[in-house]
Amino acid sequence: ITYDVEGSYKDLLPSSITCNPISKLFRMGFGMQTLFNTCTFSIFSAVRANTILRRTDIIHAHLSLGSLIASYVTKLLGVHPALLCDMHGLGLEEVSFVNRRLTALARLIELHALNSADLIIASNPILKNSLVKEYGLSSKKVKVVWDAIDVDSYCGVNIKDVTQFRSRLGINRDEILVLYLGTISRIQGVDLLLEVMPLIKKEIPKIKFLVVGGRWNREYTKYLSKLRKFAIVLAGADYISQVPVIVNAADICISLKGMSNQSNAKLLVYGAAGKPTIAFDVPINKFILGEYGIYLRYPLSDRYAITEAVVKAIDRSKDDDYKKCLIQHIKKNFDLRRLRDELLGIYQKLL
Repeated sequence: ITYDVEGSYKDLLPSSITCNPISKLFRMGFGMQTLFNTCTFSIFSAVRANTILRRTDIIHAHLSLGSLIASYVTKLLGVHPALLCDMHGLGLEEVSFVNRRLTALARLIELHALNSADLIIASNPILKNSLVKEYGLSSKKVKVVWDAIDVDSYCGVNIKDVTQFRSRLGINRDEILVLYLGTISRIQGVDLLLEVMPLIKKEIPKIKFLVVGGRWNREYTKYLSKLRKFAIVLAGADYISQVPVIVNAADICISLKGMSNQSNAKLLVYGAAGKPTIAFDVPINKFILGEYGIYLRYPLSDRYAITEAVVKAIDRSKDDDYKKCLIQHIKKNFDLRRLRDELLGIYQKLL
C-alpha cells in the first residue's frame, strides 16, 4: 500500500517475489475528503484484490496511514500476512491541528497504526530515535534503511528533451534556473524560500525559480498564490513522470528544510542529476550530499548568506568534474540495488 507508482517504479526484485502495488493513496494531500477517498479506494481495492491478498505473505505499507488501512483491511478479510511499515517522518510533524484534542487523537491513531506493524523501517536514525523515545516503540522493532534512487534515470536524460522543456518555460540560455521540488508546506521550508526569493532576484536579476510541488495540507493554497509572484509553479502530480527532465533543466537546486526527523529525499534527486544543491548544514542533509553540498548555517540568521550560496552554486554548475563526483557519490551510497538487498533481507526475516 503506497503512493501512486504506476509506470514510475522499477522492479528489481527476483522472480520469486511478486509485487502488487495498491496505490493512489496520497495524491490529493491530507484532509477529511482525502481521508474518505483514501479509505474508500483502499477498501474497494482490497475487495477487488481479495484473491491476491489471500495469497500475500507480506504487506509493505508506506507511512502510518497505509499501515492503519492495511491492518483493518486484512482483519476484515480474515487474512494474516506480515505487515511492514516504512516511515519517512511522523505524520504529526506534517499535519498540524489547532485543537489540542485533535492533535492528541491523531497521535493515538498514528501510534496504533505503528503498533499494528510487525516491523517498521525508518528512513534515517533521527526518525528511529523519535519513534523509540517519543512513541515508546521497541528499538528492535525499528530498522534504519536509507532511501535510494535509480541514478541512471537522472544522469542519462536526452539533452534535446531538457532544451525543449526550458524553452516551454521561457527560460533563455543566459538565465539561471533554480529548482525546488517537493511538497509545498512549511516543514519543507517553503515559507523561508518565499522570504529569500525576492532578495536573490534583486541581487542576481538573471535568476528564475521553478517550483514543482504537490499538496499535502491546508498551507498549500496560501503558499501557492504567493509563490506565483516569484516563480513558475507546476503541479507535482501532473509532472511526476517528467522529473528527470525537470531536474536536468535546472542549473542549481534548493532545499530549505530545517532540522527534522524526516528524510529529505529530494536531495537524492538533485544529486543523481549532478546539480549543485543549497541546503542547511544538518545531519540528514550532510549524510546525503556529503562534501558536495552547498550548506547554510541552521537556523538562517543572515538572509543575505543565501545569495552567496547561490553564487557559489552557479559557479559549481559549470564544473563538470564536480557534477561527475556528486553523481558517483549518490550512486555509491544510495543505489537502488542496495535498497533491494536490504529489503530482501527484511522480507526473509518476516516470513
